[in-house]
Amino acid sequence: MSDEPERRTVRGELVVRLADAPEILSGLRHEMAQLLRDAAEDEGPEVAAFAQRVAAAFEAGQEA
Repeated sequence: MSDEPERRTVRGELVVRLADAPEILSGLRHEMAQLLRDAAEDEGPEVAAFAQRVAAAFEAGQEA
């Protein structure tokens, strides 16, 4: 017998409705923008200001 633990198969299902895509994408944009804003807190004023502008544009769904 081996000392390795028995491996189990884990299966799951993710269902995403196309009708929900705009809300899902909006939520993801918001989360990513917040991560960028959080990271900007550790930067100098010029970099932080740029990161804030990029985060705002990204959250709005625009290109920066």
